[in-house]
Amino acid sequence: MHGKRAVGIEVKASTRWREEYGRVLADLHRTGVLTACYGVYLGDRPLQAGAITVLPLPAFLHRLTDGDVLR
Repeated sequence: MHGKRAVGIEVKASTRWREEYGRVLADLHRTGVLTACYGVYLGDRPLQAGAITVLPLPAFLHRLTDGDVLR
């Protein structure tokens, strides 16, 4: 896929990110379907769960409106 990017986003209404939330994203990233993976949750700190960048909702929205998520 030249010049294209596939981004996966998993959104959870939880204050705690659980490893199992990102299993499908991780599988899709590992097989090359996704080029970037984001988890969004109601917690208060950014996390890195393997290939998944996990962000609190306000931080994700900030990155999204800045264009950082889809670049």
